[in-house]
Amino acid sequence: MRSTTTIVLVLLATLVTTLTLSPSPTAAESLGQRLRALLTSRGAAGSVASGEETAVKVTVLSPSSLRLYERFECRVELPAKYANPFDPDYVHVQGHFVLSSSASSSRRRSQSQDRDNSEATVDGFWFQNYSRALVDGAEVLTPVGKPHFRVRFTPTVPGEWTLHVVARDQDARNVSEAISFSVAADDKARGFVRISEVNHASFERQVGGNDRGAEGNEVLYVLGENVCWSSTNHTTYDYDKWFGRLSAAGGNYARLWLGPMDSFSVETTATGAGKYDLENLWRLEYVLALAERHGMYLMMCLDSFNALRSVPPYQRWADNPYNAANNASGGFLQTPFEFFTNAHAIALWQQRFRYINARFGASPHVLAWELWNEVDLVDHFLNDTSTVAQWHADQAQWIHGVDPYQHLITTSFSHSQGYAVIDQLPEMDYVQTHTYGAIDMGANVNDMVWAKRSEYMKPTYVGEFGLNLDQLLKYDTKQGIVLHNGLWASVVSSSAGTAMLWWWDNYVDPYNKYDHFTPPSRFVAGVDFHRRVWTPADVSFPNANKNARNHHLNDTSVVINSETSTSFIAFGDTGDATSDAAARGRHPSPKLLLGGRDKVPGISDVLSAQLNDHWSTDGNLRVMGTIGMLQNDTQPSGATRGAQLDYTVLLWLQNVNNTWLLQERAQPPVSLHSIAPTPMAVHLPPGRYNVSWFDTYAGKTTSSDVVDTNDDDMLVIKNPPFDRDVACKITRVQTVGGV
Repeated sequence: MRSTTTIVLVLLATLVTTLTLSPSPTAAESLGQRLRALLTSRGAAGSVASGEETAVKVTVLSPSSLRLYERFECRVELPAKYANPFDPDYVHVQGHFVLSSSASSSRRRSQSQDRDNSEATVDGFWFQNYSRALVDGAEVLTPVGKPHFRVRFTPTVPGEWTLHVVARDQDARNVSEAISFSVAADDKARGFVRISEVNHASFERQVGGNDRGAEGNEVLYVLGENVCWSSTNHTTYDYDKWFGRLSAAGGNYARLWLGPMDSFSVETTATGAGKYDLENLWRLEYVLALAERHGMYLMMCLDSFNALRSVPPYQRWADNPYNAANNASGGFLQTPFEFFTNAHAIALWQQRFRYINARFGASPHVLAWELWNEVDLVDHFLNDTSTVAQWHADQAQWIHGVDPYQHLITTSFSHSQGYAVIDQLPEMDYVQTHTYGAIDMGANVNDMVWAKRSEYMKPTYVGEFGLNLDQLLKYDTKQGIVLHNGLWASVVSSSAGTAMLWWWDNYVDPYNKYDHFTPPSRFVAGVDFHRRVWTPADVSFPNANKNARNHHLNDTSVVINSETSTSFIAFGDTGDATSDAAARGRHPSPKLLLGGRDKVPGISDVLSAQLNDHWSTDGNLRVMGTIGMLQNDTQPSGATRGAQLDYTVLLWLQNVNNTWLLQERAQPPVSLHSIAPTPMAVHLPPGRYNVSWFDTYAGKTTSSDVVDTNDDDMLVIKNPPFDRDVACKITRVQTVGGV
């Protein structure tokens, strides 16, 4: 006769296909409730589906005592062998973790996610270890040991935990003995990435336990680049170099593609549909561990348009294992677009994600799952956008149900304006922009961020930007103006991170442009982005023509070569806002700015002349900026509204002639006359403020001063002289009168 414990363990096997962290108290019953219901309905004998019960051998690979957010890992060995260990219909290994006693008063629920963190069921995954070596200049992987299943879990609550591993196949249910381990509290431990509940614009990291909101969590301002694959046969050795150099320069972010390029492609025609490349998966695991050691966060892009594109350029449909033409690989789709509606394709995609999540999702350094790279380039997207939108909604909802760590979810488009039918979905946690070819990258990036932020009220950043590679290598290898201006324009917007350049392996690394990342990383250090509400800074020029003012987004429409353009920028010039409209455009229209990669239009002599003719010595100062407001609960209750608020202002002042077009393409380059000290007024509540000027190339503060607002509630400051650009950080010291 079976013991009650055995009955419970067998019943676990009937539940494991549906158990995850409960999304809410009402959305799903707890594990204990479901088990009790099954026991009651089936009686003490615990009758279950037929199948032999056998022991499963579990070897714990992690210490028996862990710190909060340290990963538990175990090796699972089963008595049978399987032709396809990736298919859960044949063999499904899961670990069920239960918090038996808690060392935290916040044991049960996460404030921001309202999820029960005291129990979790996670999938196991088929694993093969490898060693690596460079042989004749190529990376060679050699298997180490035998393949086996593994289970990984990262506890988000301290206390005593118990694990049972349950393995189910078509013939038997395998149940492990109970395994116990302890998790110690750690007030400084950093956990998973969340979205700020204060401004819904910034990222933050859990600190010391369950999500505690902006007051307890720590800001994560992402700064880095795309590093999607290795185009050499060095693979992981390339990432040793790239991540080492990027992190040393202050970078903390990179984007990887999990297909269809070669480095990390999971499911290929070589593996066949529903089977996975263990060598590439080991490479991905190596790179994730490398990112963890360097303190970097990875956005993992699950798919790219190439896999569902059958026509040039960049098509890879012929290599898709789901393509019916690849019959030997198990292909079954007649056309690429069927992927979004075919039940078998969706099931295989979900199976692949479950594997990826099981193997890599336990790392807090996975920033987000990016469902698609530039999904608008798949075949027939524009003919049926709603179907793709529905796929995004369905799969994102499903992921939120199976991902116990609730990683963020996003997607991306080649069209810079994106597609609202997808970007506005509540299942899309944040919004990206891809933008190429702007003649004034600073203005372009700043505009894009404010536009997306205003429209969707979600975190946003520029996920890809740059020029056509030929242009970049021809015109911008010396100064790196495109990279520099893109980084700084995003820093002083409401962006959740810097703009991320695309060309990592043929520009940033070979031309050693890493030094451009260091100054902005130092500038943003200590800025509590996640605790403040950020809006455009209100800057004016007291000594300029009365028409010189801050141009908010969509505040003015200009005409350049018969096309419209809008901008959010502040100009210190002497031109008339109406008669000088063309010059105020300063960057091309949406048709030019929003073109996809490799669609960079030529710049006419007329436009170049307009730009060159307009920039005068007195009119070349442009200011971009943002102001962050923080409610200060420590202020006396009787204080004025201004006294109850704390402000931080971030400004970037640019010589408008400092663009790649005017400095690199124009022959001869437009002269960069020094910008003289210019009075400008920042509209702020009465108070005393510290004003620090920052060298955007040397990465250091050059001067600081304390300034009081005037009688008109304006903080009048004056920039130091500069040639290219300079940044300014303004922080409140106290209110007037010392309140």
